[in-house]
Amino acid sequence: MANPGRGRAIFEQRAEYPLPRKSGVRDYVFYFVPESDGYGRGARYFLNRFYPRHVPKNVASLEALVDALHAEVTGGGVSQIREIIMLAHGTAQGLVLPVLKSASAATLQEYRYLTPFSLAFLQKDFSDGKFAGFRQKRTEVIARLQSDSWVTLRACRFGSSAEGMYALYSFFGGRANVYAPREFQFFGSHPIVEGMRVETRLKVHAHLVKQRFLPGDLHTPERQDAIVKALIDPAKFSESFEIASIRLSNPEPDAVARYEQLIDRLNAERTSNALTAKFVEHGHALTSQATVRVKVKNSAWLIRDALVHGGDTHRVEYDVGEEVGPAPTGGGQVAALRASASIADAYSAREFFPIQLFFYESENNLWKGKLFVLAAHLEEPDADPADKQKFDALLALLNQSESPRPVPDAIKTEFKAAQDLDLSAAARLSVVSTTGTGALMRRTWAVQDRTSRYLIKLEHPASARGIPGHSLGIYSGLEGKARLRHEYELMGFLGQDPDTPGPELPAYLDRLSLDELMELIDHLRAPYRDWHSFYIHHAQQAIRRKKDYFQWWQARYRDIAMAQPLFHQPYSELEPGEGEDKRALVYDFDFNGIWQEVKASHPSLGVFQQDLFAEESLWEKFRHTEDISDRSAVAEVEAESPYTDLEELRRLEAQGFERYFATDKAQFEPAEDSDVSCDEFRAILTRWKELQGTEAEEMKRLLGLEVASDGKTFLDHILHYYQKFKITEILMLTNMFNMAFMRDGILVNLASRIPIIGAPTALGTPTVFTSVLRVLPAITIPLTMWLKFLGAQAEADQVWENTGKLTAIRQWLRQLILLTIHDTLPDSLVIDLGWHGSSEPHVERYYQEQRDEYGSYSAFVWAPDRMAKGFNEGIRLMEQVGQEILDKADEMIADALREWNLDSCRIKVLVDVGLLELTKIKAQAVRQMAGLLLDKLPKV
Repeated sequence: MANPGRGRAIFEQRAEYPLPRKSGVRDYVFYFVPESDGYGRGARYFLNRFYPRHVPKNVASLEALVDALHAEVTGGGVSQIREIIMLAHGTAQGLVLPVLKSASAATLQEYRYLTPFSLAFLQKDFSDGKFAGFRQKRTEVIARLQSDSWVTLRACRFGSSAEGMYALYSFFGGRANVYAPREFQFFGSHPIVEGMRVETRLKVHAHLVKQRFLPGDLHTPERQDAIVKALIDPAKFSESFEIASIRLSNPEPDAVARYEQLIDRLNAERTSNALTAKFVEHGHALTSQATVRVKVKNSAWLIRDALVHGGDTHRVEYDVGEEVGPAPTGGGQVAALRASASIADAYSAREFFPIQLFFYESENNLWKGKLFVLAAHLEEPDADPADKQKFDALLALLNQSESPRPVPDAIKTEFKAAQDLDLSAAARLSVVSTTGTGALMRRTWAVQDRTSRYLIKLEHPASARGIPGHSLGIYSGLEGKARLRHEYELMGFLGQDPDTPGPELPAYLDRLSLDELMELIDHLRAPYRDWHSFYIHHAQQAIRRKKDYFQWWQARYRDIAMAQPLFHQPYSELEPGEGEDKRALVYDFDFNGIWQEVKASHPSLGVFQQDLFAEESLWEKFRHTEDISDRSAVAEVEAESPYTDLEELRRLEAQGFERYFATDKAQFEPAEDSDVSCDEFRAILTRWKELQGTEAEEMKRLLGLEVASDGKTFLDHILHYYQKFKITEILMLTNMFNMAFMRDGILVNLASRIPIIGAPTALGTPTVFTSVLRVLPAITIPLTMWLKFLGAQAEADQVWENTGKLTAIRQWLRQLILLTIHDTLPDSLVIDLGWHGSSEPHVERYYQEQRDEYGSYSAFVWAPDRMAKGFNEGIRLMEQVGQEILDKADEMIADALREWNLDSCRIKVLVDVGLLELTKIKAQAVRQMAGLLLDKLPKV
C-alpha cells in the first residue's frame, strides 16, 4: 500500500447521494419536458420525491436554462453550481430541446434541437458577435461551475453520442463533467401489488436500500413501513361504511355481544349473516365466494370477493378495521368496525411509488410493442439497394388508398415470414394517422384481423452515426386500458435497476487519479468490511473509465496475461467474497455500460484557460470539412422515452367503478397469519399425516376434536393452509384431505409464483423473450453480451470466434437441461464439453449443436483456431454463470416462499412431512431457465 493515509482520506471525503448541504452551493433540476407529457410527469414524481433539495426550474430551451441560472448566480448568493440535472427527451442524435428560445421550424431551424452541430453553429455565431446577451449570461454562469461540478442528463441514449457529449461538455465550459445514459431512461409509477417487481411496502424499503436511497439495516420493520408510507401515494378506496359500533363506557350488553360475535367470526376467517346484511345495506353484496383473511387479530381483516360488472368478473377487496374515536352524540368514546372497498385487479387503485429504470433497445422495443421490421434502409452510399427497393415497394402498396381495404398479399407474406403470423382473408388495412409531409412524413396503418390488431408505422430513425434512415415497423395494436395495463405488467420485470440514485459517487471517483483509486481500494481492503464491496466495485469501474486504462493495464498485467491467461486483477476485479457481499447490498448494475461521461474517458480533451467553448472549435474538433455556414440540412430528432401513464390508466380503470376510487387511504400491511408456534405447526401436520388413509369425514371429525393454543382446531388450521396455498382453486374438495393433493397443489402454486416458470401477463403466457428478461438481470455476465448480439452484427474477423463461444454456451445449456430432466439436480454444476478424447472438441460440439438444432450439420469450419479460442471463452463464461443460475433459482424459490410468510422452521416442517419438494421445484426452475436462455441465444 503506497499511501494508506491518502486512501482513508479519499474515502472519508467521498461525495455521494444525498449530496451534503454547503453554504453557497446549489443543485438544480431543469425540466425541458412539460408536466402534461407522461414522461415529464413521471420524472417530476421521481425527482420531487428523491431530489427535494434540487431547485426545480421549468424551461423550454438551453438559452432559458442559462437565463434561469444567471438570475440565480447574480441575485441568489450562489458561489457554486454543483449539479445541473437536465430532464429531456433524447436520442443518440441529440436532445429534443431547442438551443435558442426563438428557434422554430420557420426561424433559426438549425437550433430546434440540441445536437453537436447546433452547438457548433452556436459557437460560430457567438464568435461572430451574434446572440450577445445569451453569450454574456453564459459566461457568468459557467464561472460558477467548478471541477467538482457536473451536468446529469436524464434523457434517453444521448450518452451514446460521443460528439454530442463533448459538445455539451464544451458548452458548459470544460470544468464540469457531463453524464448521460447510453440506453433508454424510464420513469414511472410502480404499483405495490402482488406479481410486480416490488410487492409490499417492506419490499419498497428493500428496493430503495439496494438503490442506495436509504441506508440498510438501520430501521425496524415498523420504521421501514413508516418511511415508505411517507414516500408512496395512497391507494384508492370507496368511502368507508360502518358495520357495527359500541360505546366504550356503559355499553349495551346486547350490542357488545353482537359486536364481539362479528369480531370472533372475522378472527375465525369466516363471514356471517349479520356481516353480509350490513354490507348489503351499504350497497356491497358479498357472494358465497367471499373469503376472510386476518391481518391483525381483533383489529384488521381483508375480505376478498368477486364483482361482476359489464359482463366481466373483477376482484374486489374490502379493508375491514376497528376504529376508536369520539361518539357522535352524548360524549365518550366509540369503537366501530368499518369497511371500504377497492378494485383489486385495477393497478391504478393500488399504492404507488416512483421508480427509475434503464431499458436496452430490445427491452424498449418490447415496451413499445414492436414485433418486427417490415422493411428499412439507410441513406448511405454503400447501403444495399435491395433494401430501398423492398421498402419503396411495400410503402407504395400501403399508400395505394386510405380507405379500409384487404391487406395486400405481399404484406401478408412478410407477416408470415417474420413471425409466422397468418393474416386471414378478413384482415383489413386502414390509415390511422398522418403527420408531416415530404420525405419525413410519418404515417400509421392499422391491420384488423378478427380479434387481432397490428400497427404498421412509417418512421425515420437515424443510425447511431446520425445517418438518416427509413423504416416500416410492425407493432402490437393494443389500445387504451389494455395497452396501459400491459405496460404495467412489463414494468414488473423489464429494465435495469441502478445501484445508485444517479452519478453522484461516480462523479466524485472520476476526479481521482489512477493511483488515488488504487489507494482507495487498498484502504477498503485493509481491513475489509462487507459494505466496502460496493465502493470497491465503483472504484474499479472508475479505473476502467479512464482513457489511459488500457496503457495502465498493459503496464501492470501484460506479462502476467501472456504467461497465465486466467489470473486475478485486484484493481479490476472483485474478490469472490466481495462479489457475494455486493450482490446482497445493491442491485447488479453495469454503470459503465449504461452511463457515459466525458472528462475521465474522452481520449483527447481540449486544453483551455477559462472557457473551452470559447477557445476550441467544435467544428475542427469533430473534423468536419463542410462549410459551417450551410445550415439547411437539419435532421429531425424525435424521442421515444418510455414511461407509465398512471393518470390515464386510472381514468380508464375507474369508468363504471367511480365509487371505488372515491377516496385515498393507506393500506394495512399483512401480519403473520398464524399465532401457533412452529412446534405446534409441526404437531398439526404430523397428526394429519398420521390420519392419512382414514375416511375423509372421520378424519375431519378427529382433527376437529384437537384444539391448538390459539383456540382454533387442527381442522381449522389445515383448512386455513389449503386457502393460503390456494389448493382449493386447483383440486376438488372431495379429495382435499389427502396430503398428496396439498403436496401437488403447493408444487403447482409455488411454480406459478416463480417468474421464469409462471406469471402470465394480460396477453397470455409470457413469450420466451419476456420470460428471460424477467430473470436475466441477476445473471449479469451473459446479459450484456446477449443483448448486444441482438443489437449489432459481429465484425467479420470475429465471426468464428463468436461461433465458438455460442457453440460452447448452447451445448453447455443443453447438458444442463439433461441434468434436470428427471427433476433432480446436483448441488454444484460440473459439465464437461469434451468430446470422447477428440483434440478438437469445439469442432465436434459445433457439429453436434447443428444436429441438435436442425437435425443435420455442415462440416465447414473456416477458422478452427479462432473458433477454439471462442469455445474456451464460452466454457469459462458458463462455468462462472452456472453457479449464478443455481443461486438465482434458490433466490426465486425463497422469494415465492417468503410471500407465504413461511419462516425457515415452517419450511423445514413442510419438507419433513413431505409437503414441500424443494429439489423438484429447483430442477424445474433451472431447466426452464436454461431452455429459455437457449431460445434467446442466436443459433450457430
